[in-house]
Amino acid sequence: MADTATSSVIGKLRYSCKYPSCKNSYYHPVKIPSYHNKKFHRFPRDPESLQIWKNTCNISPNVNCKNFFLCDSHFIDADFACPQIRNRILPKTVPKPSVHSSDEPLNCEVPDKQPELNELPSLNINFSLLAQDSPCCSSSALANSLDDVTETSNFDNNSLLGEHSHCKIISDKVTNFSKTTDHSDKYSFLLENKKGMLGKLDISKDDLTPRETIMYKIHRNTTSKLSKLRSLLKNERAHVNSLKNLYNDGRFQFIEENLNDISKEFINSQLRNVNRSSKGRRWTLKDKAFALSVYKRSPRLYKYLRTYFELPSVRTLKTVLSNIPFQCGIIKPVLVYLKTQVEKMDELDCCCSLVFDEISLSSGFYYESNKQIICGFEDLGNKRSDKAANHALVFMIRGVRKSYKQVVAYYFVKDTVATIDLKQIIVFIINELQNIGLKIVATVCDQGPTNRSAIEALCAENTDNRSPYYFVVNGQCVCTIFDVPHLKNTRNALINNVIEFEKGKIAKFEHIQNAYNLDQQKRTYKHLYKLNPNYFNFKDSFQKMKVKVAAQLLSQTVAATIETFSVFGDLPAESLHTAEFVHIVDNMFDSLNGSNQQETSGKKFKCPLSDNSPHIEFWLDILSKLRNWK
Repeated sequence: MADTATSSVIGKLRYSCKYPSCKNSYYHPVKIPSYHNKKFHRFPRDPESLQIWKNTCNISPNVNCKNFFLCDSHFIDADFACPQIRNRILPKTVPKPSVHSSDEPLNCEVPDKQPELNELPSLNINFSLLAQDSPCCSSSALANSLDDVTETSNFDNNSLLGEHSHCKIISDKVTNFSKTTDHSDKYSFLLENKKGMLGKLDISKDDLTPRETIMYKIHRNTTSKLSKLRSLLKNERAHVNSLKNLYNDGRFQFIEENLNDISKEFINSQLRNVNRSSKGRRWTLKDKAFALSVYKRSPRLYKYLRTYFELPSVRTLKTVLSNIPFQCGIIKPVLVYLKTQVEKMDELDCCCSLVFDEISLSSGFYYESNKQIICGFEDLGNKRSDKAANHALVFMIRGVRKSYKQVVAYYFVKDTVATIDLKQIIVFIINELQNIGLKIVATVCDQGPTNRSAIEALCAENTDNRSPYYFVVNGQCVCTIFDVPHLKNTRNALINNVIEFEKGKIAKFEHIQNAYNLDQQKRTYKHLYKLNPNYFNFKDSFQKMKVKVAAQLLSQTVAATIETFSVFGDLPAESLHTAEFVHIVDNMFDSLNGSNQQETSGKKFKCPLSDNSPHIEFWLDILSKLRNWK
């Protein structure tokens, strides 16, 4: 135990000299600046020399001496290649007993070394109590043992408590043994935090029994857990104190009284996750719903906001979406949500239109493990086929007075859906929407053959008055409207043909082309500055399908330009008929596509429909003329 105490004072013991009765050791790192290690030399690899060294050191021939060392005290200067450095031994060198005189102290000794316990008079102390992990190992038992020592010792107690002595101190709470020497004050800063439970008892792990070793490990693990809990408790107390300061300042009261629920949830999420790592943040369902609403409006904006605020990752938001049970047909979760919103809406705000159209998809198949089905085939909700789907038929509602829109159903089809199936789907969706309180006042679709056939079949079922403009579902009239942006079909018909819109009045697309060419010859002031040559490249299918291009070619500005060139003789007089036709089409587009709240100067039909607006009178007049267009 004295060697253990010496090692703890000097430094960590690395290895010792293997020569018999030699007590020199190598310590690293060395805690005492005045102490210097001796130089050590490893046992030789040569078998013959190794055997000689083993015989000299009384080591069995079968022992592996790979990591055995001898200090330089067992060699003379002639044994070294460089006697001044004494770092390399010559071959065939044999160790000597010692080169130190009897009065020369060894470097391995601690300065002012304390006398060992075996140098003191015999003490009848039962040290077996130190190795017992039982109730008998108590402070009272140890105190009684020391009382017996005092009575049976044959020397003066003052000599035991002198300059070079050891004493044992027993605490009332923890059995604590520590050495008190003349150097205790000098090296106490080294021993204060380095000694563990075994160090305080001056015993090592080798002295423990198997049972005590297990209990020692349990003690170490428990101590480590307690240390972590203390650190966690300290952090939580600091967090609580910061919250108390905020509460005392009245900031929580301001948040509670002046902010809405969304703002409160957002602030709470920022306070909850501000000091956490990216993988340790936690989000409530409301946090994810708010973040998802922002992401769906602008993914680019959401990415920018994440640089300044703590927000869920995009992967987390996609995981939330994947948990919503979407299936072909009407989307039940959406209807449940719409029902809660309809209950808060005004009666007129419940009026909406049902819009449906097909979008093109890439054919492909994939397996949905949660549904145990293979997706990619034609699916109409209640029936599936073995055809590979390449289109999606999507139904959406759009508010009439209040601006809102929401997809309510979707289907996968091959090219297009059958007329009878489309007719049944329209009636089924309208029934479901009426059940949650919505009022469907119109349907909007393009002029595809299937859509027209289904609408005509629905309108033909009217028993009271057959009309091609509405049909009845559960006693409610539903008007049929074809998509206004299909103005491009009128432009496409004019490209390859002439249109007679009144008797003796013929519109030709070449007049529009010639008016644009004449306007381009102007140097500075041009009327048709919004048009460009690509608008007349109809071999490009994308340009031909753009509604914007058709609307600008059949606009009021084009009609005015044609009339100007016709008056000045640059275009023939018959081009005035084309200008009149373009003006009629432009008014029709404005009357069905008005987005301004008030009437625009020079565009009287580009405003919402009202009792005093000229829309109805214009529609009645134009409907009687459309039947005669050819």
